[in-house]
Amino acid sequence: MKRTLMIIAIMLPMLGSWAYQNCPDDYTYQRSDGRQAVISLRDGDSTAVIEYRVDGELLSEWEIRHKVFRFCCGDITGDGIPEIAVGVIKPTRYSPDERKRLWLLKLYEEELIRPLWLSSRLSHRLEDFSIEPDGTILSSEVEEDGTPVKVRYRYRGFGLKYIDRSRTGFRSKSSLK
Repeated sequence: MKRTLMIIAIMLPMLGSWAYQNCPDDYTYQRSDGRQAVISLRDGDSTAVIEYRVDGELLSEWEIRHKVFRFCCGDITGDGIPEIAVGVIKPTRYSPDERKRLWLLKLYEEELIRPLWLSSRLSHRLEDFSIEPDGTILSSEVEEDGTPVKVRYRYRGFGLKYIDRSRTGFRSKSSLK
């Protein structure tokens, strides 16, 4: 057990820095109608609120009653409209431990924030994630034996489809420099 914890303590800092580079606090984009939209996270003590504003007007809010550890936006469905990826810390019905989970939200008709997919778990224990420019989700996970891995997923219909994994890392134009 001590060896596993030592491996995690040594490897996680190396895996951790890659995910932060393409997850800004506010995500701004131009809608298909030419209007400017901003997706942002307001994080409080016990709740967080995701806001969707168009030309400064608040169109939708989504309250999260769990601790948020990551907020990213990107087009993971390939429809030209960004989705919202939120990392929350919470228990589930089948896993009562407080663990990191990945939630994907969509902009329904580019007006309302709605759930797309609320995960209970990924392949392994989630530590962090980012959305790549091509829409893949790149996650930092820890295997049961304590080995840190990076895993790539693509959104497919309902949920994420596993693409591949690496113990040494992937080459990426945006986040793995």
